[in-house]
Amino acid sequence: MTQPEVHPRPLDAFWRTLTHFDRKQINLWMGLRNAAGIVLPLAVAVALGYPGSGLVAATGALNVAAADGEDSYRKRGARMLASSVIGAAAVLIGALTARNDLAAACVGVLWAFAAGLVVCLGTAAADIGMISLVVFIIYSGQSMTPAHAGWAGLIALAAGLFETALSIALWPFRGAQPERRVIGDFYKELARVATVPPDPYGAPLASQQSTQAQEALSSLSGDHRVEAERLFALVSQGERVRLSLFALSRALVRVRREEGGEQAAAVIEPFLERASNLLAAIGRSMEGAPLTDAASALLKELEDPASALRRAQERSEQLPSHPHLAEARLQMDALAGQLRAAVELSRSTTPAGVGAFEAREARTPWYLQLTGWIATLGANLSLDSSACRHAVRLAICIALGDLITRSFSLPRSYWLNMTIALVLKPDFGSTFSRGVLRLAGTYGGLLVATVLFHFTSPTAAAHVVSIGVLAFIMRSTGRSNYGLLVTVLSALIVFLFSLNGVAPHDVIASRALNTTIGGALALAIYGIWPTRERTQAPQAMASMLDSYRLYFQAVAGAYIDGRGADPQELDRLRVKGRLARSNLETSVDRLSAEPYADAAQLRVVNAALASSHRFIHAAMALEAGLTAGPPAPAGVAFQTFSHDLELTLYLLAARLRGSPVAPDSLPNLREDHNRLSSSDTALLIETDRMTNSLNTLAELVFRWVGPGN
Repeated sequence: MTQPEVHPRPLDAFWRTLTHFDRKQINLWMGLRNAAGIVLPLAVAVALGYPGSGLVAATGALNVAAADGEDSYRKRGARMLASSVIGAAAVLIGALTARNDLAAACVGVLWAFAAGLVVCLGTAAADIGMISLVVFIIYSGQSMTPAHAGWAGLIALAAGLFETALSIALWPFRGAQPERRVIGDFYKELARVATVPPDPYGAPLASQQSTQAQEALSSLSGDHRVEAERLFALVSQGERVRLSLFALSRALVRVRREEGGEQAAAVIEPFLERASNLLAAIGRSMEGAPLTDAASALLKELEDPASALRRAQERSEQLPSHPHLAEARLQMDALAGQLRAAVELSRSTTPAGVGAFEAREARTPWYLQLTGWIATLGANLSLDSSACRHAVRLAICIALGDLITRSFSLPRSYWLNMTIALVLKPDFGSTFSRGVLRLAGTYGGLLVATVLFHFTSPTAAAHVVSIGVLAFIMRSTGRSNYGLLVTVLSALIVFLFSLNGVAPHDVIASRALNTTIGGALALAIYGIWPTRERTQAPQAMASMLDSYRLYFQAVAGAYIDGRGADPQELDRLRVKGRLARSNLETSVDRLSAEPYADAAQLRVVNAALASSHRFIHAAMALEAGLTAGPPAPAGVAFQTFSHDLELTLYLLAARLRGSPVAPDSLPNLREDHNRLSSSDTALLIETDRMTNSLNTLAELVFRWVGPGN
């Protein structure tokens, strides 16, 4: 019987259009909604005859638009809401202090220090801090009565909330990230090649898909959101799976050639078939299909062939196939661990997994989240912290800028400190590249505005349309090119001030002067107290691994001795590790912005950072297990495992510092883990995660700094 031909339903095609965007479409959509959020309040205010209020609304929406993104709606909305509130507070406080030079200067320096320090809380906090500083600087130069300042703050808040509403208006339509789809293709190709014999004369299998997945993640370089780190970890695990599949397939071919190898081949082949099915399920999950209980069953089935092969190896000590059996067993153990990690990561990367994670985060009491942020800020209040050094540098620069503007009575002097806030970054690359691009972009934008005003005399409506077009270009394409962003922003601001009755030539001349002075001052301060990350990043990771080793040593000691842990000591070690981690994250960000940064090396560093996060999460889970009371003393096998794990962390840190540590000098953590036999299931699960994450981390570290033979 002939099956009827099935045609796709129009609704399915429409849904796919709404939920499957490529990178270009995402940027265009973001530019459109941000431009609408800026232009609509401005157009209403101009139509009602209040261009000044329209200017406040447009700047408020413009600042909140910078906090927009393509991450989950919940996080995006929370970030934009915070930016709206903090931006409105910056408008209000700036306008209130504008009448008192000393108050404005003191608040500006303190705000600059705070904006610099919050970089340790992540990219989103750093952006909000920088934007709020810029808003404060602008409005500290606008003298207003308290009543007008209050209204300006409310207008800025309303415009920011409107921009936020536009960004999260399509909450039900959770678009699949293009990066996730490319990773899914990578895993589906791994599923295909898992049962294909290796071609000794052909290119390594799945190479193209692996390259595409790594290139797709280049847009997320420096993004330390949990979602991005999971994607980096998934690609890293996929690479390790690819190598294990290749080695296991070669071992299978060799076993078949040897006498007595039929029994082993009968075990390896079903193992590869199950691995293929599991990899295909992971690939489909990247496109939105949930991982069912069948995936857990497949993981369980993968453990049985490895045990069977171990028994076959014991019976074949004298057979020629024995060396190949040993290699096959090691690869099967490694592959099973890698697939467990990949399943765990993929479950938390799907829309359902992200939603579940956000729900758990939302249930976390707000005071616990606040306590964590305060602890991180407190840990970074030291000149050993790169964030603190940046905060001090920014505060000094803002103070000097304020002194220059008030000493020489520069017109529209807020441009000077605003340039400092935008140019001065924690890293060498961003500061100098952005400094040059900002100066060039400012002059280019002022030139464009001059030409437009010279040949045209736009009406108020034409002004609004021009501002909308410039805002769209800036938000849709400016993210990939800072010079273009500054060029368009400069022209946009000239149009905004012109709409409020300020002569264009006054804005152009004063901005050119103050931008030049501010950019030169920021570059000079950074030149006096620079930080180069090319040599600092390996040291930062080594320091983090040392901190993690001491923390794990304290946790493992409680399990080995069967005694209760010292909460104060664990808190101290955890804070130390948090400082080391935030230093490394900011170091990686700075490394990515340095001139001639190696994109391939940056992918390795980001993957290593993601693997280190998986390790410390597992270690913290072990600590959480101590809250129920002192555990039963662990056996000799766990003592061996913990000793070798600490040794692995020590050797990796030594290699990062330049010591000649070879890859084959690391302990075999997988074999150590196989010897563990405990009734504590949580202990076995977390130590398995540690084993997998450290094996991955070790491979990445040696790729980063090279083998130390």
